[in-house]
Amino acid sequence: MTIKKSPLIPSRSSSALIVIDFQEKLIPAIFNAGQITVNIEKLLLCSNILGVRTFFTEQNPEKLGATAPAIRKLIRQEKPLLKTAFSVRGQTELWEHLSEHGIEQVIITGIESHVCVMQSALDLIANGYRVTLVADATGSRFKENYDIALARMRAVGVDISSTESTIFELLEDYTYPEFRDILKIIK
Repeated sequence: MTIKKSPLIPSRSSSALIVIDFQEKLIPAIFNAGQITVNIEKLLLCSNILGVRTFFTEQNPEKLGATAPAIRKLIRQEKPLLKTAFSVRGQTELWEHLSEHGIEQVIITGIESHVCVMQSALDLIANGYRVTLVADATGSRFKENYDIALARMRAVGVDISSTESTIFELLEDYTYPEFRDILKIIK
């Protein structure tokens, strides 16, 4: 008898992590920005160890600044995926990469939850991707907007998770050689 793995649990080989618009000038206004930064750092460090593809977007960097340096230094992608739309929908380079590499599930983090993150999640769902939102690595200026965005995304099938849950789902088994390095990051 074969027992299936849930399609909601991300697999490192068929998943990608996208950090959406975590830009310098936006961050100071974000509710709980310090903890969100720490959680995005953990996700990126673990994704690098596990070989998960990572991307980052920037919305109007001339006005909103570049991606936060603490986050930028952990992303292997050379340059940001620039976008004018709030969603990643218009970022053809991203869509081509997801398709070419057999990505089925997209893990998203970033800001703001109720604008760019939510619109991206909705468009990813509409295009057949399973989407996991890492709730404690995502934020908005106002908690009310964050709460509404999470409820709306959950209602349309976005899987809401946490940093630690996502990391352990990608790791999958404590006997894997990466376990000790991952454990150092999440503790």
